[in-house]
Amino acid sequence: MSDPVINSAQSSSMMSVLKNTSTEQHPYKYAYSQDLDGASFSALSKSVQAVQSSQSKVFNSNLDFKVPRAGYWAQGWVKLTINKSATTGVNNSIGALLVERIQLLTAGKVLFDMPAEALLARVADMPYNTRKAYEDALLLGDGGDGSVNLSSTTQSIHYIPLLFSIFDGCERYLNTNFCEELTIRLQIGSDTGLSADAVDSDTAEALSSYDAELFCEYHRVPADAENAQIQADFGDGMNLSTIQYNYFHEFTDKTLVASTATDTTHEWKGTNLYQKFLVKLDSGRGDVSNTIDNVGLGIALTNIKLECNGQTLMDAPAKLLQYVNNKDHFKDSNKAFECGSPWDTSSRVDGTENVYVINFGDSCDMKKVSGAIAARELHNFKLTVTSSAQSATQVAGRLHVVGISPFIMSVSAESGRISSSISS
Repeated sequence: MSDPVINSAQSSSMMSVLKNTSTEQHPYKYAYSQDLDGASFSALSKSVQAVQSSQSKVFNSNLDFKVPRAGYWAQGWVKLTINKSATTGVNNSIGALLVERIQLLTAGKVLFDMPAEALLARVADMPYNTRKAYEDALLLGDGGDGSVNLSSTTQSIHYIPLLFSIFDGCERYLNTNFCEELTIRLQIGSDTGLSADAVDSDTAEALSSYDAELFCEYHRVPADAENAQIQADFGDGMNLSTIQYNYFHEFTDKTLVASTATDTTHEWKGTNLYQKFLVKLDSGRGDVSNTIDNVGLGIALTNIKLECNGQTLMDAPAKLLQYVNNKDHFKDSNKAFECGSPWDTSSRVDGTENVYVINFGDSCDMKKVSGAIAARELHNFKLTVTSSAQSATQVAGRLHVVGISPFIMSVSAESGRISSSISS
């Protein structure tokens, strides 16, 4: 199919010069942790497509979207529209929490899985400007008082980013014209789980309805460039194996005591290799008004302790870990303090407040594994957090732990079939 954007770029004199410079690299060719700084590339066409689901949009169910075959898949977002009564009070993080998880499926298999708590924790771990953009796109609120979209507002629109590792760089983008068919699945939660008939009410009220669309950004390159990438990655007939990462969410419930130091412990059950743990303690389960106020809102921690095999790996003030643990130790790194900017407490919103990061590697760069902890051979691998400033409405605590785990993803040279392996 002829693409006028590519055709126009190919006729450009400047593009012709760039294409013949020695600095050019093929950004879509996979090479582990390759450095593309300063690379030039000639013709490129970008587009964004809206994708509809053929299924009925009901709560407490799954909603599937078929990903179109339209080039290199570079980004994905879900546009979530929530409809409600004008007086309904909703949780400040409803834009992230109503979709309980987002999965990327291929041939019926789950390739990537992003639970809602992993989404919020990952956003909290981003540098300041990126985090603020996602908070605004998600329409996250603050104040812990169910204050999002009240008054006479009956509709809110939230944009949920697909934070899968295949979107972390050009060399990771999946060529949808080459690989097997992909499906995005949304797991939609309850219509009453995050809403009440008024702010601070103990009476749940159902949301009226919701709508969801999938938006996909595609990159297309000239046929010779696409063929060159396929030859480079699959030319010898071997499968292409890439390093990706996935999210794993575990939690433990604990009754907290108002204004009293309380320890909450979670024993990690997973056996994978983990680059990071993202930790948040929230509360509010079991009471409607407290759910509206507190679910998703992190409680400040005073201490974090990590131990296994009878040894203490970490036992330090939470603020110390929050401020300096996630730095980049690599020489000459331009990301030396690329962390979740925890100092910005004044403009934080509920969903990203008080998320703590334990980085097991030397780098903040998620495109490579610079160090990790292998849980398979560890016993009694547990995390204990201490909190003390919780209020009387924050006693039904839940300690969330999100593990980010690298794995190997393979794409078949013969069929484009995608599979995953080696994650421990």
